[in-house]
Amino acid sequence: MIHNRLVEERYSLPIEHARSYAVLQGMELANCLGWGFDGIVFGTTHRSVVKAHVSYKVYQQELVVYQRLKALEIHSVEGFRVPRLVGQNSELHVIEMTTVTPPYVLDFVAAGIDGPLHDWPEEVLRLEREKYREEFGKNWPMVARLLSEFRKLGIFLSDIHPRNIAFIQDDIETPED
Repeated sequence: MIHNRLVEERYSLPIEHARSYAVLQGMELANCLGWGFDGIVFGTTHRSVVKAHVSYKVYQQELVVYQRLKALEIHSVEGFRVPRLVGQNSELHVIEMTTVTPPYVLDFVAAGIDGPLHDWPEEVLRLEREKYREEFGKNWPMVARLLSEFRKLGIFLSDIHPRNIAFIQDDIETPED
């Protein structure tokens, strides 16, 4: 399932929580889809995705965003799919969600509800926007619209990069040779 010893060591408890959640739901974990600072993500035999968080705090931060999306019955924003909440377990710090294909927006652990999660100085925010413009290239105007639409929903995204906001492959800017 995971072929990286360091990942297995760093995420041993979240991996165990994901396995326990899968057993409780009568499913099996499939492939590891990725990991980051806040947790690890697996596909499941129920064609869903399970994210096991490293702490209750980050689990709760992400869960409130999925609950907001569910309450508003949001399945996409500006044509970009967002995963829908399928289930969750507070004791295990696990969120189960639907799978999505590009174009999509995902990973809401660093998003704030009704305001930014962090109060960064304006200079830091300016540098971040410059970095985003560079990373997204010609797609930046669409990303800026997405961020604005999410803010209208009371969701303030901050972990903004091409792995979390994916375009259809043909829409991605490629460097000239």
